[in-house]
Amino acid sequence: GGNMWQLYCSVNLKFVNAVVQNFNDGDFVFAFDLELMMTPTLVGSRARSANICFFFNTPFPSSEIFRAIPVRKEVLRALLNADMIQFHCFTYARHFLT
Repeated sequence: GGNMWQLYCSVNLKFVNAVVQNFNDGDFVFAFDLELMMTPTLVGSRARSANICFFFNTPFPSSEIFRAIPVRKEVLRALLNADMIQFHCFTYARHFLT
């Protein structure tokens, strides 16, 4: 549980640290898929002028599944810090929109 979440966040932070080291004011930052869902919050807190896009290449989970995730609020808050959230197709976005 908790150790896996900490590991997940540390992987996201490693990605973000590399982005921030190479960031120029106003750059676009793209993060892809479930592995990097904390990226919008982490980038936004370190590079405030970043234009952050998060892209789902997989379907967003149904509300029944999402409700079962203990850190769902943290994940949703992080995603909502993106300037743009994109999905591969509408069917992948359907659960996110409802």
